Amino acid sequence: MKIPFTKQKINLKKKGAGTTNEKLAVVENVAGSVGLPTEGCIVSFFKRKKDDEQYKIYKVKVYDAWKFDDVFGKVETRKKYVRFTLEKFANEENPIKIANDAVQVVFKNEDEETSNVVDTVEAVIMSDMKLVKTFSNFHNNSRRKIKNIEVSRLREVLNLLKDYVLNNAEANFELKNIPTLDEKGNLIVNADSTPIFAALLENKIIQRLLNNDIEIPYYKKD
Repeated sequence: MKIPFTKQKINLKKKGAGTTNEKLAVVENVAGSVGLPTEGCIVSFFKRKKDDEQYKIYKVKVYDAWKFDDVFGKVETRKKYVRFTLEKFANEENPIKIANDAVQVVFKNEDEETSNVVDTVEAVIMSDMKLVKTFSNFHNNSRRKIKNIEVSRLREVLNLLKDYVLNNAEANFELKNIPTLDEKGNLIVNADSTPIFAALLENKIIQRLLNNDIEIPYYKKD
């Protein structure tokens, strides 16, 4: 069934010989077409003809990669940003630092035989879409809470989490899940402590003052 609409398009054609190099705008009617709104468009699909009519190329033009991933159930773009974020934290020359740029994040395991802790941390992140979104959305923005708190405040938060685990049998995380500050002032993060590290980045460590309950979204039971 043909669409009973006519759309106009503008073609730029060269003027005749002996004229200037300027092009002439010609309005043409395209039968059986309908104009679609482009505002907020995520992706467009189109067929591009080649010289040989039997050989055609189908292309996809993506305008918003993140929304495209969501709509089509893909996470490839987010995965790339996760890896980019981890590499920026682990960069030896110019790493992302937190707590007024006084604390460097170090991915390290107690087991020195582990060859690449960044890979194990990445594996944990990729297993949970909430973590994928957190790390792919992270930007080294000075307005983030984790970027402009004092080191003493960061240490206080980590100690608060430790005290909570030691004094609450119903805590849904363990001591091994809490990042630590070493003697050099580096924040040590491994696969076990990745979710709480994510909560620190997103300022999502919530203390309910009425019952002294601390909730980490990534450990929350659905």
